[in-house]
Amino acid sequence: MNPSRHFILKICGLREIAHLRVAEACGATHFGLLVEVTQSPRCVSRRQARVLARAARARPVMVTMLDDPAAIVDLARTVQPAVVQHHGEPSFEPEAVRRELPGTEFWQVVSVEVGPDPDLLGPAERIRAAAATGADRVVLDAARSGQSGGLGVAMDWEAAAQLVEAAGEFPILLAGGLSPDNVAEAIGRVRPAGVDVSSGVETGPNAKSPRLIRAFCEAVRLVTVPARARKRQNPETGSTVHRGESDA
Repeated sequence: MNPSRHFILKICGLREIAHLRVAEACGATHFGLLVEVTQSPRCVSRRQARVLARAARARPVMVTMLDDPAAIVDLARTVQPAVVQHHGEPSFEPEAVRRELPGTEFWQVVSVEVGPDPDLLGPAERIRAAAATGADRVVLDAARSGQSGGLGVAMDWEAAAQLVEAAGEFPILLAGGLSPDNVAEAIGRVRPAGVDVSSGVETGPNAKSPRLIRAFCEAVRLVTVPARARKRQNPETGSTVHRGESDA
């Protein structure tokens, strides 16, 4: 991963416009909306998601666990996201969704079980299948007991780096257990095309922290934006975290 303005920085599980504005001011390129994912405390209705998507300057990502292409398309036509991100093992090819939503990207989540000597053959095959059948990107996430997404659990970064290297030019985003304290190291070791965070910028269950969002974005910026470009950035954007800054 070379430092680039094209590096993706996604803050997931947003439910409030105030937090969206903080993320945008800090340089987040994308934000995630867990639309009708009822098992998550970060769930939003399709109406809430549409309001947030329409208010956004960053690119909205509709996160879904639906496994019916027609239902995904119907939901996306209401929300109007820039990206559909699918969790779970799809029973359809991504192109089945993309051709019904011109201009909308499709990202597939591929999970890696946390533990010693993780199996990489299955995830590697799912990455290849996603790339071959029309996905634009894969989000590599940590899983525990088959569950992934917002768990705050980090995968083996060496294993993740192997999967990223094996994928070649196909872009892989890294998720799972990232925080302001470890994201710079994770980027350096895994070299992904972007990062995706949710629980790592929360002070409690579904309690997004502006301070942590700013700190996370700043940590990413320091390792993905060349020093010369950083000097040119507006110091009033909120991307710099000051000591003693509150969550307000």
